[in-house]
Amino acid sequence: MGLLLNRRRSGTIGSSSSLMALGVFVGTGNGQAGSSSLATTFKTTTGANITTAQTFLPWNASTGLGGNGWAYLISSTCLSSWMSPYSGTPYQMIICIPMVCLDSGGSPQNTLATGAAGSQNSYWTSIATNLIAEGFSNAIIRLGWEFDGSGYYPWQITNSTTAASFAAYWIQIVNTMRAVSGANFTFCWSPAGFGATVLSQAVVQAAYPGSSYVDSITLDLYDWSWDGSIFSGGSPGNTCTVGQSNAVFASSKTQTIGLNWLVSFATAQSKPFGLAEASPTIRNDGHGLGDDPTFVNNIYSWITSTGATVMYWFSGPYDGSANFNLVGGSFPNSLAAFEADFG
Repeated sequence: MGLLLNRRRSGTIGSSSSLMALGVFVGTGNGQAGSSSLATTFKTTTGANITTAQTFLPWNASTGLGGNGWAYLISSTCLSSWMSPYSGTPYQMIICIPMVCLDSGGSPQNTLATGAAGSQNSYWTSIATNLIAEGFSNAIIRLGWEFDGSGYYPWQITNSTTAASFAAYWIQIVNTMRAVSGANFTFCWSPAGFGATVLSQAVVQAAYPGSSYVDSITLDLYDWSWDGSIFSGGSPGNTCTVGQSNAVFASSKTQTIGLNWLVSFATAQSKPFGLAEASPTIRNDGHGLGDDPTFVNNIYSWITSTGATVMYWFSGPYDGSANFNLVGGSFPNSLAAFEADFG
């Protein structure tokens, strides 16, 4: 236990009196489909007061999850297949919903600009209606997540023009979903941030739709690195020292869209903030820091020192390129740190 730098004290994060939303995404190994039973296993294993579960809705037939494009996403059958496993569970849901869908050939069926013009509004009425029918009228909606990531998703912004379209489309979506009878959704604005964006702060902030349309602001944070000043050749080789992990975390604060920016920007908007995804990683290419309890401790310290109130852990299984499964046996020291800090 000598590596556990910041042990949790009773009555703070993870306890029944926690001031923050502590949640998890635990994938099934089938694309980005979440699992309520695995979320419960994560909760039981770690002893953490997990109150929120995250899942991702499909945008692309290549996910191998059946159907494709808007026709599938807006169907009640689709929403039921993805969301019914969470019906009747105690979890507040955070649902990641795409803003651009692809057809069976992989081509976009819309753009941010057409969405900004209102062309997809009927789809969002259907999505809201179906979510309410499934019992998720109070879900947190994480629209167009990681929109600043280079090459990540078809709703990526690339410049100030596409950023403005993203913001205008977001407003169309929020107004449309709020207008559906019974809706009580909240909305999470969620750039990828550290390690993903190559855009300026001005461009990313141009995608912000205004505080009337946003309820929380988050980034994602994983312990990977290509930094040759920290690791020989720029590759951690899925292992690190405490000092190397601290150096990577320090870099995550000072990046253009990093943790310092998050605190400053969210505070200026008077919005709750935190992390929508976070995990130690073992990557096929070696750029993960591996079983890294220092990373877990540093996240805990950052949360407690900044007043962050959102923390959604990402504990997906091996996805063909990386392992994020905190409770799967590959991260024993990180798991012990998580249990001590958040349990």
